[in-house]
Amino acid sequence: MYFNMEKLAKIPELSDLGFGFGVIDKLGESCDDFVTTFPEIEDKMQNAAASGDRQTLLSELNNLCEMLKKIGANGFALNRLEAFSQAFLADVACLSLDIQFTAYDLKNTIKSDKIMQQIMAGSSTVEVSSPVILSVDKSPVFSDRLKTALAGSRFKLICVTTGKDALNHINHNPPNLILVDSDLHDVDCFSLSAKIKEICSSHIVLLINAATKEIVDKAIRAGLSDIMIKSIHGEQILKRINKHFIKSRAVI
Repeated sequence: MYFNMEKLAKIPELSDLGFGFGVIDKLGESCDDFVTTFPEIEDKMQNAAASGDRQTLLSELNNLCEMLKKIGANGFALNRLEAFSQAFLADVACLSLDIQFTAYDLKNTIKSDKIMQQIMAGSSTVEVSSPVILSVDKSPVFSDRLKTALAGSRFKLICVTTGKDALNHINHNPPNLILVDSDLHDVDCFSLSAKIKEICSSHIVLLINAATKEIVDKAIRAGLSDIMIKSIHGEQILKRINKHFIKSRAVI
């Protein structure tokens, strides 16, 4: 297959390989091999993912990365894998936070083995209709992601960018759930959360960029309901918000 090398050199993902003399023919062969072989690798990876064949999936992923390296796109591959890893770690961090908050709740609310047994035996759910969510975040990027994640859901979303605007809104119309950014410009997030708790009993979720033991401990001591890592994808955002509108009930 013939490639126009001038156009090939303009492909942004092909940034790791020089286009000097001696590499052009080899690059052409590698690109030809990539274009021919990729559909087969793609099919194998999709089939392996659908069937839960992890060994084949990892093997074909390795083959794909090797092919990308040959055409100078390994930087592109690494960037994508890094983004995937960060998203995966964010989801796992959310699981870790859930477990920590659960352990804290059990330690402070379970007073007897009888209550523990009843909770472990099962729970019923009570849902709030048409919940209102107030997001207090200075970042328009996260606000847009939040709007996208909640589009078409039963939730009504209100976004403000400062603690002052949040308190003004809460004083007039307390929401069901409040998302508070950990890095607001005008007020400390924990000071704001304390003021909110004086006004209403809404659940408060702290929005953070990375989970640390220090911030988890501070959030627990402040009586916050949850922590949400801002890099999680839309489906997880909706799941984590939904859980605050399901109430567990133990019959004593």
